[in-house]
Amino acid sequence: MHLNKRNKSQHGNTVLTSQYIEKKAPLKHEHLIYFNIKKVNVYKNTHIRTMEFRHQLADHFTMESVRNFKKAWQSKNENALSDRFNPYTENGGTCAGIAGKDFVILSGDTRLSASSMVVMSRTAPKVYRLTPKVYMTGTGFQGDMIQLVKVLRTRIQQYLFTFNEYMDIHAAAQLLSRTLYFRRFFPYYVGAIIGGIDRDGRGVLYSYDPVGTIEELPYSAQGEGSYLIEPFFDNQIGWKTQPEQTKQPLSKERAQQLMHDAFISTIEREKSTGDAVQMVVLHGDRVEEHILKMRTD
Repeated sequence: MHLNKRNKSQHGNTVLTSQYIEKKAPLKHEHLIYFNIKKVNVYKNTHIRTMEFRHQLADHFTMESVRNFKKAWQSKNENALSDRFNPYTENGGTCAGIAGKDFVILSGDTRLSASSMVVMSRTAPKVYRLTPKVYMTGTGFQGDMIQLVKVLRTRIQQYLFTFNEYMDIHAAAQLLSRTLYFRRFFPYYVGAIIGGIDRDGRGVLYSYDPVGTIEELPYSAQGEGSYLIEPFFDNQIGWKTQPEQTKQPLSKERAQQLMHDAFISTIEREKSTGDAVQMVVLHGDRVEEHILKMRTD
């Protein structure tokens, strides 16, 4: 840094040159001199070290892939600060949902993994109750999932105290979308599915990405095994690969059997999914919960 002795700062103060500091005004190492833009530390040996400060905008986080959090923050030709710390952990697992004419089924496996090779728990639930007619499931980072459920339950309880009734499925779905979107710059790392029975007795299912993009679907899957379950549902529920004449209405019993078969097939091929499947069936005012034992290897 080269400055003239008589240079003036924007505030009219004389700015000292590094040569002047070294020859005319040697300072102790604990003294600090601040310039307008740069911070200069003067050490015992009069060595001057200059540091420039640059703002990291939140828009730099592209959200192209939450899984690759480190890469998303990394600038071109620059080492990312996130190399030292990654706030997210992939805890594995798979969840899925099916909505019928008058029912909804939400399911998730009970295995919790710290990595692809470490099983932390074999009894961790992935389906959560929000209201008597609205349930939620999700996978991703278990810490974020637990926190998200706490936030939603608190908001729903506040709604109950204010209006003396529970949120319906559509209001709860919008609440979840806005909650996720509010945290879009440091998102909850979860792939969520919410389902319930609306005021007309119809089964409703919504699916989300980590930043709150919402879509109402007849069926959906999230997590490590979603790429195995969704093609199966496309074939058996969406009839996308079968001729028109083979289509038939989806009953609750058949949907339960399809969900069971989908998880059996997924657990055979995806190592972070397994142990058991928690299946919650909402039909009218009734709620059924089943624990289906699966292979544990």
